[in-house]
Amino acid sequence: LTSPAAVLTVETARPGRLTNLSVRTRAGTAAQTLTVGFVVSGTAGKPILVRAVGPSLAQFGVTGLLPDPQLQLFSGPTLVAANDNWTEVSDAHTLNLIRLFGQLGAFGLSGSLDSALSQTVSPGSYTAQVSGAGGTGVALAELYDADSTNGARLTNVSARAQVGTGDNILIAGFAISGNVPKQVLIRGIGPGLSQFGVTGVLANPTLALYRGSTKVAENDDWAGAGALVAAFRDVGAFAPASTSSRDSALLLTLTPGSYTAQVSGVNNTSGVALVEIYELP
Repeated sequence: LTSPAAVLTVETARPGRLTNLSVRTRAGTAAQTLTVGFVVSGTAGKPILVRAVGPSLAQFGVTGLLPDPQLQLFSGPTLVAANDNWTEVSDAHTLNLIRLFGQLGAFGLSGSLDSALSQTVSPGSYTAQVSGAGGTGVALAELYDADSTNGARLTNVSARAQVGTGDNILIAGFAISGNVPKQVLIRGIGPGLSQFGVTGVLANPTLALYRGSTKVAENDDWAGAGALVAAFRDVGAFAPASTSSRDSALLLTLTPGSYTAQVSGVNNTSGVALVEIYELP
């Protein structure tokens, strides 16, 4: 059979990169502070947007919200920036944030008690901490790469929080840009945190990865797999305390798009856990 004439377009390859992380869980004070970590690689400064959302989640039907989230950005022990109530800095600052929300596809903030920061950071490791000015509740921490054409890139994003049951499990959403599949390492760490002095850890975390409502992969107990050991080394991730630990990990090649990694406790257990997403070299 001979087909009619057709036009064939070949796209230039655009390697994928991590562009967004969002974590929804309960947050409060002290041990219930929601901590998001990220690493910026490269030689240039990286523009980022960080948000701590509580009251504005009501527009999506979320209940039991953190009433007044506070946001702090650290480089090691050094406080880089902080915000409490995103509209109170200045009109120019607020308008710039609104413009950035639209540019990056972030939903609008309807509550003035939510927090947000626009910052250019140097290459290195950072943590964003979301706590409550009073009480505890459900909060959303978000990190956006505000300039995906910039030479610097996000090579690792993570979040540590108290994992509960039901709606209170640890849910981390992330996005991969570009048009080329990207190999990533995703981990759900509970027992492995004990070596750093963390108490009350999630004894047996299970890790599930979704694209939309479709489960892509899952793991319960990484079992010392050789390919995972090599991936831990390649990305500079700490090793679990032993190859028989009940931590979970997945090594996958993902097409560009949005995904959610869910960490929960086997048999509805609870405790502190860490979810990590690394891009492989």
